[in-house]
Amino acid sequence: MAKPLTPWLRLRRLLLVAAILTAVGAAGSAHAVQYTAWVTGYAMFDYIGANYPYEVLQSDFAGHDPGYCPNDPAADWSWWTWIQMVTPSYVTMHDSGGYNVNYTYFRLNDTGDASCSQGNYWADLYFGRWTPDPINDCFCQVQGECRTGEVNVCPDVQNFGRAQRTYDGP
Repeated sequence: MAKPLTPWLRLRRLLLVAAILTAVGAAGSAHAVQYTAWVTGYAMFDYIGANYPYEVLQSDFAGHDPGYCPNDPAADWSWWTWIQMVTPSYVTMHDSGGYNVNYTYFRLNDTGDASCSQGNYWADLYFGRWTPDPINDCFCQVQGECRTGEVNVCPDVQNFGRAQRTYDGP
């Protein structure tokens, strides 16, 4: 015959069950939502974007600013929000050494498209800003400062273009 549970053991068991149910409920409510939206690429001339004082890094992306695009639900996403590419499942970029890197996840760390012309849930992927000759070959969308690297990322950005892509987000 099993011993009866003491009040302390009953309380511990109840708290454990409550914690498990809370964790399961939280995990179930945090599921990703899929978005299909315009996705573009950029290579800016400054290393600090809208999320001052944090540097924009390869695998970061820009979204709409809620002050300019209040009708875009994604404009309310907080800094450091992550998205995951679905179709296609990754984006290939060159790192400063000239090597291909496939990125699946991108982090919100900048804003852009103040005219809101790209539509809701737009994402602008940051490709970096380097070239083998930063003095004479630092041009892309705008003039500015580049870091020295093995490849010029501007053609990557231009070839990436603008396309409807699907990604998971919050």
